[in-house]
Amino acid sequence: MIRSRRNGPATLPGRFALISLSTAAVLAVSGAVVVLAPPPAAAATTSAGSYVPVHAARVVDTRSGRGGHHGVLRAHRTMITRIGGRAHVPARGVAAVAVTLTVLSPTRSGSLVAGARGTRRPATVNVGFTRNTAASDLAVVPVSRTGWIDLYNNSRGTVQVVADVTGYYTAGSAGQPGSYRPLRASRVVDTRTGRLANGKGPLPAGRSMSPRIAGHAGVPTSAGAVVVTISVMSPTRTGRLLAYPWHGARPSDGAVQFAARTPLTSTLAVVPLNGGRITLTNASRGSLYVAVDVSGYLRSGVPTTSGALVPLATQRILDTRSGIAGNRKGALRAGRSASVHVGGKAGVPVNAVAAVLSVAALSPRAAGVLVVWTAGTRRPHTTNVQFAAGHTTSNTVIVPLSSGGRVDVYNGSRRAVNVTAAVTGYILARSIHPPAASVGRYVRNLTGAASDTTIMHAEGAADAASGSRLVLLHIGAQLNDKSGVLLSATDRTLSYAQLTAALNGYLAGLGARSGVTVAIATNNDANDWATYPASARGADWANKVVDTLTPRAGVRVVGASDIEPDFYSTQAQAQQWEAAYLAAATTKELIFAGSADGCPTRFGATGGTCNWGWTEAQLNTLAGGRDSRIQALPQIYTSAQAAQWANIYATGGHRIVFAGALTEHAAVPGQLTPQQGWARLYLALRSVQSGARLPAVVDLRIDA
Repeated sequence: MIRSRRNGPATLPGRFALISLSTAAVLAVSGAVVVLAPPPAAAATTSAGSYVPVHAARVVDTRSGRGGHHGVLRAHRTMITRIGGRAHVPARGVAAVAVTLTVLSPTRSGSLVAGARGTRRPATVNVGFTRNTAASDLAVVPVSRTGWIDLYNNSRGTVQVVADVTGYYTAGSAGQPGSYRPLRASRVVDTRTGRLANGKGPLPAGRSMSPRIAGHAGVPTSAGAVVVTISVMSPTRTGRLLAYPWHGARPSDGAVQFAARTPLTSTLAVVPLNGGRITLTNASRGSLYVAVDVSGYLRSGVPTTSGALVPLATQRILDTRSGIAGNRKGALRAGRSASVHVGGKAGVPVNAVAAVLSVAALSPRAAGVLVVWTAGTRRPHTTNVQFAAGHTTSNTVIVPLSSGGRVDVYNGSRRAVNVTAAVTGYILARSIHPPAASVGRYVRNLTGAASDTTIMHAEGAADAASGSRLVLLHIGAQLNDKSGVLLSATDRTLSYAQLTAALNGYLAGLGARSGVTVAIATNNDANDWATYPASARGADWANKVVDTLTPRAGVRVVGASDIEPDFYSTQAQAQQWEAAYLAAATTKELIFAGSADGCPTRFGATGGTCNWGWTEAQLNTLAGGRDSRIQALPQIYTSAQAAQWANIYATGGHRIVFAGALTEHAAVPGQLTPQQGWARLYLALRSVQSGARLPAVVDLRIDA
């Protein structure tokens, strides 16, 4: 837990707030720092609830009879079609299919409803449509055991129906984080009726509602995200409805784009839950009614298995009006395609197998379609976004990425159109395997007595038995009077000699351990840098602490520092401390174990500022971006911190070498576990550099 010291006591010693200081260890061969090899990626698996993308293929077209039904689908009638065994979807072992449903030539307004063959038809919506206006929407539809689905025309007129398959979910008991559990579609929000006490009455312009989803319609309170179809009904003005986690950042892109006075417009969305809730915001100047239909949910936790869906905060990567994110600038001409770089943008790993995108055609001047598919492959004869002249229209797309992380977008209309695409998630290509956690300790149980050696000896022996390869011992701040240290979050001080005696006891307990590194950490939280300047502090940590320790055979001792913008030093003073330590230390390696307080958390926000005027570029330097003798073990207590370090890693053109990720789940159980923290940082780094390595994870506990 990091708490600002900027407004703390003016002098030391004093009681410090609980701070996060950690350090990692690195193996040494012939005196050089060697980074552990990253855990090998497993071969792609098809565990229960994993998503398997396929190249889009048309399986239903009532105009031609494809799928077994030729001619219009009459009012309130159902057609059945087989999906299993077609378009690369297996005949068995499929829980649900991702299919873009398109309604053409509707003679009356209404909705299309999809469900598994042989089950009771849900009172929900998959595609909302208006008389004489084509519409499309992605649906994740459960299938029967033999791969059949029902499509029901819930209107008083006739329609033509097209269905394009883009992927499927494997059957079984989905238990891994990010795996999908389909449900019988159920309505959980309807502001016309006040369904489930989730709001009644029109949602006014600019207002938000936060309905509770977990605990209803089969969604457990432990769910991490929900797959929902969101419908906007009878809006008085044209606009957007935004969908995002409760208390989350408001996105710029809307889940549903709608036109004034349209009876019903719907869009599928994957929305992370927070406290079991989502937030819906009416980003228009008029009022509207809202309905939300749940069709499934994702298991909570940090996804690590192939085929898992990883939700991301909505972030735009394509806007042909402005050319953001290095992608196309200029309207997409009629009958033309554009390549869009998705991998490595907005948090999508460069090797993701597929991306979840919200794609929109902006104020088109003619009716048409957008088709999104894997770059470098033949364009499929399918539809992703069906739009009408004058109406901004969006849809969700789950699209496989090329080996270079790209997709192509085609404008199938007679006029040029501007297009946007926003990332909302991605599909993991391969399973990742976090390493076993090594021990980190907030050392707060010392008093300066002779018994400290015995206490630390026992802890060293325990860490040897645990198999830890990287050990971080976080001590606290160096005292302003130059005499020693103040143990973090305590009022106890030790002289340098008392500290090193205790640490040598630890090393004796650890014994001879081949390939183990122990990092001894202080921090930049001193508040008198004039009396005890940074250069003197760094040299003393080398000469009076690290170099006085006597590890046994096979054990290496290095220095470490928890450097954070919210502590007292300036960036320049922190830099001086590092330089002085490296100049004075016998072992010329250092672990940076700090945090990036206040740095941007939006992926791609490089070169920005952090708390107290520090910059991402400065943190890049402090974490070893310019000095190979420094390795980074950043604090990853929340998912946002992983995004911060991906941005810092990409800032300034200097690549940081990571010793691992630092967590403190043992000290603060509500935070990310070691495996979750490691996975979040690993995936975040892979969104900016395919070869980024992360060999270890260290989890801090409190020795009190």
